[in-house]
Amino acid sequence: MSPLLPANGPILVALELPDIYGISNAEFFGEHEMLRRMERAFIRGLRLAQVREKNWPQERVAKFAGEAIRLARQFGAKVLINSTEQLAFELGADGVHLTASQLMAATQKPNVPLCAASCHNQEELRKAELLGLDFVVLGPILPTPTHAESEPLGWDRFAKLAEDRPLPIFGLGGLAPEHQSLARQCGAHGIAMLRHAWLD
Repeated sequence: MSPLLPANGPILVALELPDIYGISNAEFFGEHEMLRRMERAFIRGLRLAQVREKNWPQERVAKFAGEAIRLARQFGAKVLINSTEQLAFELGADGVHLTASQLMAATQKPNVPLCAASCHNQEELRKAELLGLDFVVLGPILPTPTHAESEPLGWDRFAKLAEDRPLPIFGLGGLAPEHQSLARQCGAHGIAMLRHAWLD
């Protein structure tokens, strides 16, 4: 068997990425209910999730994230921690998800198995590519309450930004499972969902 060339590494990572990226919303559902919904989603086949509870103190995030990671392990699912590389390392998470501001300030890719970032424009996408991140989310595509102040990209703009990109892109913002086919047609690897990933 021929040795694996370094350039093939990102391709293999992309091939292993699922096409749905669930983003936690425990602030809305509550911790116990969020964990129950995560378990149901993992049973249905979800294999990639992000713990994103930005308004919580670090200690509370750590406790919830630890439980989410233990739950995910039972199903072979992977969990990324939003914003905090150190916490991801301490909890044994599968990686970290950088905010756009963290992405633009970074000088190198965090030393974690998986590293993703939130992007909203071409400049941020280029920075993610330069750092060699594993994937990004790009949006918001449609209007969403969590980004009410942001003008949606719309599908045409999303498609132009996603065209010929070397890293997998997940569409984000107001999306539901029925948008998956359209997202792929517009160049997305898959879709990320904050609410619809967890509907029973």
